[in-house]
Amino acid sequence: DRIAYNCHDLEDGMRARLLESESMQDIEIFVEARRRIQVDAIDDWTIRRTRTAKAIIEILVGDCIGTSRANIEAAGIRTAAEACARAENLIALSPESDRKLRDLEEFLLQRFYHHESLVQNSQKVRGWLGGLFERLCRRPEGMPGYFQRFIPQHGLERAVCDYIAGMTDRYCLKLFEQT
Repeated sequence: DRIAYNCHDLEDGMRARLLESESMQDIEIFVEARRRIQVDAIDDWTIRRTRTAKAIIEILVGDCIGTSRANIEAAGIRTAAEACARAENLIALSPESDRKLRDLEEFLLQRFYHHESLVQNSQKVRGWLGGLFERLCRRPEGMPGYFQRFIPQHGLERAVCDYIAGMTDRYCLKLFEQT
């Protein structure tokens, strides 16, 4: 999960043009991935962006598989039950790849997640979600019967939260605009 969501967030940030390649030249895994795909030979910006993110995933997943295989072998694991009985996590990145991924995570935190435009949008979305939550609490019949049936056992607020949590962004915004 950690590999996937960081790589997809990186790609999203590049797609939104909030992250530029020039700002990532100190991110070792980014530079390594671009070298691996021979980015300078790719003319199309969209293909460069997508292949870079996929190359980072391939590098890190390959490392995870190799490191995990070595951990399992060193632990003498022969069955799934033996693996499940272990207290330590056998599925892991090598220390070097973990450091590279942490560097990418720190970059995303500083340059993407806290980007001014995302912070502003986040505040707007909080308002929309709060408004939708209040409206559905006042009119729970606006929810599908499946969620209405949760109300007696789990409470109105929990049922509304679960309903909103399962929505796509687009559906949530559409519902907010309709209610």
